[in-house]
Amino acid sequence: MADIAIIGAGPAGCACAYLLARAGFKVDVFEEHKAVGKPVQCTGITTAALLDVLEGMGLSLGSQKQGGRHSTSDKTTLPRFIINQVNYAHIYAQNKSSITVRLGRANLVLDRAGFDRFLKKQAADAGARFHMNTRFVGFRKTDHRETGQVKTRLFEIDLIKSSTRAKKRRGEHQQHRADILIGADGPSSAVARAAGMYGSRHFMLGYQLRLRLSNDNSVKFYPFPKGYAWLVPENTNTVRFGIACYTKPREQLELIAREQLKKSPEQLSKITINAQAGLIPIYNQNIRTEQCNIYLLGDAAAQVKATTGGGIVQGLIAAKSLAEALSKRKSYTRLWKKAIGKELALSLLIRNALDSMHAGDYNRLIALLSSKHAQAVLSKYDRDFPSQLLPRLMITEPGMILFSCRVGLRLVGRVVLRR
Repeated sequence: MADIAIIGAGPAGCACAYLLARAGFKVDVFEEHKAVGKPVQCTGITTAALLDVLEGMGLSLGSQKQGGRHSTSDKTTLPRFIINQVNYAHIYAQNKSSITVRLGRANLVLDRAGFDRFLKKQAADAGARFHMNTRFVGFRKTDHRETGQVKTRLFEIDLIKSSTRAKKRRGEHQQHRADILIGADGPSSAVARAAGMYGSRHFMLGYQLRLRLSNDNSVKFYPFPKGYAWLVPENTNTVRFGIACYTKPREQLELIAREQLKKSPEQLSKITINAQAGLIPIYNQNIRTEQCNIYLLGDAAAQVKATTGGGIVQGLIAAKSLAEALSKRKSYTRLWKKAIGKELALSLLIRNALDSMHAGDYNRLIALLSSKHAQAVLSKYDRDFPSQLLPRLMITEPGMILFSCRVGLRLVGRVVLRR
């Protein structure tokens, strides 16, 4: 079996390490931070599809299943990294009208650091070795190794191991040899840059505050031209209040806090527990995700929904595709695109359409979605799979067809003008 080096111990990297180690590969995971899961740079809310994906990897979660799908009704059976369940979502228009959606399957609020630690433990128990405080800085291709009748080129990976002593800051240079190199090292992937696979990338800016704030245990979503904000409850007294946009996220979040939460910047500061920030990659189907035994995974491959910035479920599915590709000598790109490529491409199309909309369009959209038939569709179908959701919305709410055509024509016009 080949020796595999994974750079990055986020959910996608740890899940891939678990699957590959279980399949018999020798796996080493290198993480630049001293602890898995920190710093937190994610909202940490997913659909219940997360439980299905984890079980599909062979992980025992202790949650019940009903009708072939996980039930999230019994809190005592859920894993510890799930700290809350949310059954309702409120979506607000620019004119402050709103709709309330009852979620058919509860959304899951994660302890992100705890979730990452859970996956790390599964990978370590399967035989993967973790190297913390170790930063990837580059690699070189060296001699060939013959495995059976297949020759593979070895990578000599350059690393910097940070010292545990505070006085020694530069760290110690190290090398590691591997047959396969996997970059699961986030939006600014150093592996992608070193391998010439970075390509053309675009990002949204994410900024989030954890607030001491009483709430009704529902998700609140605030879409606006070229961005969106959210409020996610950890419990009835603590929320995650964040934003994704292209410019000035802090200032725009303060504006939404003033309008929606009735909090001035000074009041917001008083109830803030901590702040988190990070880049949110926008899906680009032209980014290369494999070449010469080098693979990109998760945020490093921009395998993220452009609609909501979510990438946990997508990264785990891609990790499963990569493990299958390496175990069975298949095309990784073909496998992950078959599994999630259509959904990611559609989410990008929706994001481009949303970015072309103005305040009046959002008001009209919320009005269309307020119908009883549209709400039934939103409750039943998962936002992780827009290819199932959108057609049914068009059928049940005919006004959506005209609205989509109008926004689509405007989007096409803008593309033509740019050219």
